[in-house]
Amino acid sequence: MAMTAATLSTVMWKIDRLLGMPGSSGLSSLESAPVEEALNSLRSILPKLLSAANVVEEEELPEAVHDAAGEWMDKVKAVAYDAEDVLDDCEHELLLQLQLDAAEQPAAVGDSVVSTAAGASSVLLHLSDIRRRFEGIMTEHAQTLNLRLEGIAMMPSPTILSAVPPPSDPIQPTVYGREDDMEKIVQLLLSSSPQQQHGDQHLPIIAVVGDEGIGKTTLCRLVYTDPRICEHFDFRIWASASQQCLAMDAIAGDSNYRGIGDLAHLSHWELTHNRFLLMVDDLEPEDLGFWESVYNHLSVGVRGSQVLLTSRTEEHLAKVMAAATAMPSYHRLGHLTEESSWSLFKDYALHGRDLEVSSSLEAVGRQICRKCGGSPLLLKMMGALLHSDAASEEEHWEKVLLISRCWKSQHRAIQAVPGFCFRRLPSHLRRCLVYCSLFPKGYPFTRDQLVRLWMAQDFLPPEEGKQMEDVGNGIIDRLLWCSFLEHPPIGEQTLVMPGPIHDLARSHLEVTECSRKDDVEEISMDARHSSLVPCNTCNGEIQLPSYSKPVHLKSCFLVKSWGHAGDGFYFPAEDVFRLQIPGDFFLSLSHLSSLDLSYSNVEELPESVGMLTHLRYLSLNHTYIKELPESIATLHSLWTLELRSCMQLRALPKAFKKLTSLRHLDTQALRFPLFDIGELTDLRTLTRFIVGRGRRSSASTISQLKHLGGLRGELHIIGLGQVLLGSSWQR
Repeated sequence: MAMTAATLSTVMWKIDRLLGMPGSSGLSSLESAPVEEALNSLRSILPKLLSAANVVEEEELPEAVHDAAGEWMDKVKAVAYDAEDVLDDCEHELLLQLQLDAAEQPAAVGDSVVSTAAGASSVLLHLSDIRRRFEGIMTEHAQTLNLRLEGIAMMPSPTILSAVPPPSDPIQPTVYGREDDMEKIVQLLLSSSPQQQHGDQHLPIIAVVGDEGIGKTTLCRLVYTDPRICEHFDFRIWASASQQCLAMDAIAGDSNYRGIGDLAHLSHWELTHNRFLLMVDDLEPEDLGFWESVYNHLSVGVRGSQVLLTSRTEEHLAKVMAAATAMPSYHRLGHLTEESSWSLFKDYALHGRDLEVSSSLEAVGRQICRKCGGSPLLLKMMGALLHSDAASEEEHWEKVLLISRCWKSQHRAIQAVPGFCFRRLPSHLRRCLVYCSLFPKGYPFTRDQLVRLWMAQDFLPPEEGKQMEDVGNGIIDRLLWCSFLEHPPIGEQTLVMPGPIHDLARSHLEVTECSRKDDVEEISMDARHSSLVPCNTCNGEIQLPSYSKPVHLKSCFLVKSWGHAGDGFYFPAEDVFRLQIPGDFFLSLSHLSSLDLSYSNVEELPESVGMLTHLRYLSLNHTYIKELPESIATLHSLWTLELRSCMQLRALPKAFKKLTSLRHLDTQALRFPLFDIGELTDLRTLTRFIVGRGRRSSASTISQLKHLGGLRGELHIIGLGQVLLGSSWQR
């Protein structure tokens, strides 16, 4: 029931867009006024439902209320899902009519557009049915549920990030109360180990162990970049076990060493004549294969080379240390002291505020800190929760302290804090995080990827005067500020979910909301969003299923293993999926909004892809695609098309210019000109543009760019030498 409020919010935003809110073309083309009236009528009952859903989701309900509330929420969400589908149909038909109007063409026989009497009548029936079902749910449960929730609704319910943006100068990674730990580890790494003094040639290992969120990675990152460490070691390697990738610093100015496979490029001479530091982060029992491949290759290192690693417990490490002859020296990282906890919490709660802390406010703050058990992650989350412009900080903090008193033990408090902060997120942020948990733990996202996926699902609230992309980036900044997302030590241009947050978000996955299949090569019939993470035994072969009846899937993407290269991540070529797409695969997926088939061997898409009239996000990066079907021009809702590194792509369809809603076109590695690109005036992203050959061709292609005034980011133009002086480019 955790996503009900967010789903209701999405329904409201869809209606607002249809009714002509900023960023929408509105319903001006409707001839049937009752449709607009029905939308307004449906919109009017949603705030009451949303208010009740927020109360249920944000509070820890007593067991006597929980089941009844859960049943009610499930019914509300089921109707909200159907409402989303109806509104998507309505929006698609409006877009189709607008394009026909622009081309001065009549609707073809069989086209259903809401500006026609038949189309309007159909939409009106569906909207009326949705409202009737919502009213029935409200009537059925109003008395019993409202009476049970009455006392709960009166409890204080502080909300995180709803009104106050994150600071423009975020706190930089640092250590609180870890100065002695840091110095001890640095000195151990700089000194000769006992094993080496006695002639043992195996690499000595220093293991930093401690609970999740205790600050192991932050501490080791600062050790790793300490000037004394950088000077002492000839090169350093940071390996992330959870992400199965590594990054190496330059050897003699050579920075080509990247990724696990590139370890083989390190010669025996380089390893035995250079002193290096290997840092392995987040090593757990399931990472045995990764540890063996890294350690065994580097174990011949010159005397003075060292290994530093992090893990949760000594017991976990014992299960993977069989690959190393030398057992580690353990450094247990304890919880922060009360003073250090208060300093960290205060820096987040009052960051950027010129405010004198009263003794009474400090007393309340210290009590909240104790609930966090000395965990830096939890202290940052609680500090971000209380970072506000409230007139009375003390009153705001006391509300949180009042709620936290139900956490009887410190162990219970440490478990409860992440969930407590998660529930105080606005519902659409919770939905964004749960959606991210469809990907494996440690998966590296890019900003653009997250924003475009969230856009495709209407997870982003409309904000007056802002583009959708700006709203999405603002949400990422807020989630970074309160530690629900973070930059990993490797590939700092990417984003990952911290382990405890990923576990928390995954616990909110529901069969009817999201389904992640780690070892199943087919998509769940019940899921709204589904990711496929092929198992080791499938050998990269995936047969997408045919469905005998329509399904309501809105997201479908393949998830690959990844490595690291430069400032970003790569997916190894040997992991390319061998994908088989039945010709009728898309016929039952008319509600699909996001489709990612990247890193597969797909060479063509069936014409049935044109049936995906709600599709907004299509990613075919690093595929063998040779051409796109002409039917893709019917995808009037498409916002994002990614064709990065599609080296065999020969051309785009002639009718490609009809995709007038397109906002992001990633054509990196494109090998041919785009003559009609100027028709796509909503474009925000165009990564590569090739000037045509010959005087007429070059002038006609380069002149297209003058129509793309909304472009952002980088645009690589190839062949500017083709443009002659005095051509339209200069004009």
